[in-house]
Amino acid sequence: FLHYLMWRIINGFHQKIEYSFMIAGHTKFSCDRCFGAFKKSFRKTHVSSLYDVAKVCDSTKCNISVLVGTHDQKIHVPTYDWTEHFLQKKFKPIENLLEYHHFRMSSDEPGFVYCSKTFDDLPTKICIVEDFRKVSHDLPSVVEPKGFSRQRKEYLYTDIREFCTEETKNITAPDPDHY
Repeated sequence: FLHYLMWRIINGFHQKIEYSFMIAGHTKFSCDRCFGAFKKSFRKTHVSSLYDVAKVCDSTKCNISVLVGTHDQKIHVPTYDWTEHFLQKKFKPIENLLEYHHFRMSSDEPGFVYCSKTFDDLPTKICIVEDFRKVSHDLPSVVEPKGFSRQRKEYLYTDIREFCTEETKNITAPDPDHY
């Protein structure tokens, strides 16, 4: 994730980024409350499609559903192959990454990240790009979803279809010979 943020700095999308992680065990915050509301509603609702999950999400006061794709393989939010992109562009890993909780980077020093274990610690300056001038503005290639294997389609049809509503049977568990 830090490589992606550095890519954004190098390409001028941001001048400065400061990013902090919570310490393990101290991660209770409002998103947990909202997910709890979703889980409570989900348990009480018959769900047999992506659209049903979205309805449950929208029925809670603090959640908004966003489908990134649909059952018919329409993609609303493309997924990019950032891992391969960063390997090609010679981004370097940060040793002992999990020891750090605070990160700072800026366009004044492209390629460098300042990492701290605590907010008050003196940061460690780490270079994560071999040559920032070689980092292109181009987006990586899009990862195309492969869809379900024949075996998975048959499983859905034979074992799951019976639990779907009439409206969702052909969405969630269609006949593999006609899909």
